[in-house]
Amino acid sequence: MSSLIPFGQRRMHPLANMIENMENMFSESPINRPHFRIDVEEAENEYIVSAEMPGISKEEISIAMSNGRLSITVNMSEEKESAEKNYVHRERIAQSYARTMYLPGTDQKSIGAKLADGMLTINVAKKVKDDDSAINVEIE
Repeated sequence: MSSLIPFGQRRMHPLANMIENMENMFSESPINRPHFRIDVEEAENEYIVSAEMPGISKEEISIAMSNGRLSITVNMSEEKESAEKNYVHRERIAQSYARTMYLPGTDQKSIGAKLADGMLTINVAKKVKDDDSAINVEIE
């Protein structure tokens, strides 16, 4: 509540800012998480990547694949505004998280993603392996 004090009238003890920062650190907002959790599962024909994304919309997520490296980036922003009596209080937070993982032997052109119920699922197909078995060549 100390953040609702009008600018210029804030004469607080130096430790008060530290306490306010600690309160903000334990906020329920998903923007305060240091990263998102991921699981990578290897199936026979594909990799399945699952990432927890509660409270994040698909517009805030970017997925890229390059040289076998899958990158997931989340750019989140949150703005709060409240007006009470003569006070106006606004907070703006912008934060970005990124995770990159190497998935060997992937087909970069065959990738799909789905966001449902706060869970992002990415399916990355594996390349079809060439037949490396030895063959006998007849000489004419």
